[in-house]
Amino acid sequence: MEDEAEQAVLAVVAELRAGGLSHRAIVTALRLRGVLSRASRPFAKTQIARMLATAAA
Repeated sequence: MEDEAEQAVLAVVAELRAGGLSHRAIVTALRLRGVLSRASRPFAKTQIARMLATAAA
């Protein structure tokens, strides 16, 4: 179940980035949607950068 949730977050992040949003804007968008990290905290800019770099590799 957790993997499905993580994949959904990755899909949203990729979609927002493809739409031209910056890492900071993606963090804000996720925060506004109430999306939290595994640690139940809002995502940080660095986490978004790592997600996108990993997805691109």
